[in-house]
Amino acid sequence: QLPSRSSFCRSSIYKWIILLQMDNTFTNG
Repeated sequence: QLPSRSSFCRSSIYKWIILLQMDNTFTNG
């Protein structure tokens, strides 16, 4: 069973937010 499209988009968005936050810490640190 494939997950619903909205949940998939939401999880990918959260992943990108985490990646961006990690990138920001690496740049600022």
